[in-house]
Amino acid sequence: LPHFRADPWWAVGMAELAREVDLNRSDAERRIRARALALTGEKAFPGSRGAQLCRELRAEIEAPDFALQLMAVDGAGRRSLEVSHRNLPKLHLRAYAVDTDAQLARAEFRGFFPNDDREIERLIASADPVAAWTVELPPTRDFLAHRTFVTPPLAKSGAYLIVASAESSFAKGSNRRLALPFTLSHLVLLEESSSFPWEVRLVEGGDGRAATGVEVTLYRNTWRTAPSRIETVRTDA
Repeated sequence: LPHFRADPWWAVGMAELAREVDLNRSDAERRIRARALALTGEKAFPGSRGAQLCRELRAEIEAPDFALQLMAVDGAGRRSLEVSHRNLPKLHLRAYAVDTDAQLARAEFRGFFPNDDREIERLIASADPVAAWTVELPPTRDFLAHRTFVTPPLAKSGAYLIVASAESSFAKGSNRRLALPFTLSHLVLLEESSSFPWEVRLVEGGDGRAATGVEVTLYRNTWRTAPSRIETVRTDA
């Protein structure tokens, strides 16, 4: 590349070099180096094809992004939510209560939680969140994804839809927004057998002790009508 420094096409070479550096997963500072190379190529010949390619790569490296992982069931006061994030100063979250009885009453039962974009959009538009909070995220100066653990501020056992948004407005357009189901409970239901007669074990999530005297209901779901209750029993010791 140094031999062609005076040629505008040199910036295309810098874009290619920056892309190769960015792909080197063994280098913990690869995105810092790649961004510096792209910035040099972008400034050298403004308006050139190489400058455009360098600018696109720099924007990609600097772009904010996040992903979520959430415990399906967890107790109160636990770090149930893992946020993988980069170039994002804060994340806005809401928790919406889910009426499981209403979900069970639906003729086309699709699960206890809203699970398509239209349902989730209706819930966000029509319901008030039971909790809303903002998490300050540590800076990611290496432009790589880092993990931050979050404790949902929920105390009442039940089913919730946790919605995370990069924008405080939670608007759908020009925004990254993710939704995941969450059940707050101190109980954990373990499947002991996968065939009938069906055996399940209910335990305390904190220490695994048997949870006695708890009502457990079995439903049949045909996917054509609302689930029907088959049997209700109480756990023994």
